[in-house]
Amino acid sequence: MRERGVVVSASEGTVDVAIAESIACKTCGACARSAHGARLLEGVLDDSGARVGDQVEVEIPLGAVRAARALVYLLIPGCLLAGYAAGAVAGGLVGVDPDVAGAVAGIAAGAAALSVLARMSPRFERADRRPRVRAVIERRL
Repeated sequence: MRERGVVVSASEGTVDVAIAESIACKTCGACARSAHGARLLEGVLDDSGARVGDQVEVEIPLGAVRAARALVYLLIPGCLLAGYAAGAVAGGLVGVDPDVAGAVAGIAAGAAALSVLARMSPRFERADRRPRVRAVIERRL
């Protein structure tokens, strides 16, 4: 996906870009909200030497966004449910209240899933999965 925006801050090799909200913003989730409510892409890779005030075109790799979203929305609830089911069965076998054992095991499985996702996050921050300045459209003088 490509978006246009204005560079609001620049540092060594990365820029922050304020973009106008588009239809794709409802499903993407790559942007944060600035203090003023504008959409803000933070840490956009920049090989073109963009400066504050420049209008740029940003390429956002949607595959990475979708993969991360799928992991969060599927892995965590799946682990919670599987942990609850396993705990309830195990609790019933050893004479512990199945609901209590299921709740404890579900929370433990959910925490384990969060831990796995935290360890996997560097994979989603690889350069080929991060937004990148594709072109400087208009330089600020």
